[in-house]
Amino acid sequence: MIITVYIDESGTHESSVTILGGWVGRLGQWATFDPKWRRLLKRSRLTHFHSKKLRHSKGEFKGWSISEKQAFIAEAAKLGKDLEFGFTIILSDDDYQQHYVAGYRPKEIQLDTRYGICFRYCLGLIPSLAMQAFGTNDLEISFVLESGHENFGDVDRIFEKVKKITGSW
Repeated sequence: MIITVYIDESGTHESSVTILGGWVGRLGQWATFDPKWRRLLKRSRLTHFHSKKLRHSKGEFKGWSISEKQAFIAEAAKLGKDLEFGFTIILSDDDYQQHYVAGYRPKEIQLDTRYGICFRYCLGLIPSLAMQAFGTNDLEISFVLESGHENFGDVDRIFEKVKKITGSW
């Protein structure tokens, strides 16, 4: 079975937490979700969705009331029922510094960025959740992430290393 995982990050710029979230579904589930998502954006007079802009009433969300924002999020959340499951991974900067960066480590080991740590967790989490949700271990999983993020190179490095080690993906 072929499934696709769409992932986005938030909080890696000027924030004390990094959040990696996404949705998982089969091709048919995404085919049902996509037109509904486009209709919701169109009805809301939006060309795209960016949670930071919603939170700060910037861009296309300028002038939106709190109730308008809540209504949009409620409608968007309903669309998630068309997909198999969603997930969120949260890493605080304090935890990253205290439990990952601090302490002894060999100098030749390259540290992951906060985004990279969250992605590693995602790679460990999604396959088992997907096998459970879809009732099979015969899965081909495609991960779709934005490529314009400043730490995307770290995610690419991690993904290639995991593929090399596991011989899969």
